[in-house]
Amino acid sequence: MTNRAKTFDVHVATEVEEDTSFVTIPLRSIAVENNLQGFAVALEYVHFMNSHENINESNNRFYWTVGTGTTSYDVTVPVGHYTAVSLVNTLNTLIQAIDASTSMAYNASTNRITITAGSMGSGGNFGTAGPNNIRSVLGFTNTDTATVLQNTDTLTLSGIADLSGSKILSIEMPEIADASISRRGGTFLKHIPLHANFGETMTWMGKELAFKHIKSTSLQNLTLRLSDENGVPFKLKKNTRFFLNLLLQPLDFLKTT
Repeated sequence: MTNRAKTFDVHVATEVEEDTSFVTIPLRSIAVENNLQGFAVALEYVHFMNSHENINESNNRFYWTVGTGTTSYDVTVPVGHYTAVSLVNTLNTLIQAIDASTSMAYNASTNRITITAGSMGSGGNFGTAGPNNIRSVLGFTNTDTATVLQNTDTLTLSGIADLSGSKILSIEMPEIADASISRRGGTFLKHIPLHANFGETMTWMGKELAFKHIKSTSLQNLTLRLSDENGVPFKLKKNTRFFLNLLLQPLDFLKTT
């Protein structure tokens, strides 16, 4: 048996052609020896424009009940990237199409939202029932959702509006498998803290090499699957330039010939 301890340092520059949470990495240029059982892979470097959507399918529903709870309203905010001001403006448009006397206002000094109740008063509330998954973004706490509003009452939410979006970029590689057995293994590759604001360049450089085994037959193409810390797909916007560096290291053992 011969040791093939050679490391391939792979730099990939790809342009995302549509909004997507998948990045394909072509590796056809890598010369793979047929007798290798597999490779170890590590993510060393990622560089891209931080252009993900902070309002997505997991947090874009606003729901409230009126009176005794027999009447409810549900609005869906279009997916996209919002500031606190633009989100409140959008919600006002959607809510006032149902009840023109209900409104929201954002205070930039306190970073809190105040809701003025119209017909959602007379015992209305924003309870935890229903698809009200935008609560944490707006700053609702358990106290706020339990508050009963009468007509023209105001409620300043206890928490701050948080439009910072995803805190973590989770990268998985579906092709990762244990090279010694013919089944798929875990797909986790790396969790990367997002330190850049929307529209800014995001760069991450790995300090620790967390290698995983992949079968050598997977090395024609690799796919990175992107998500946030909650498992929601992390969508790169169309025309995003995505640069990354992978370290591919052949395993030290060979197939028996």
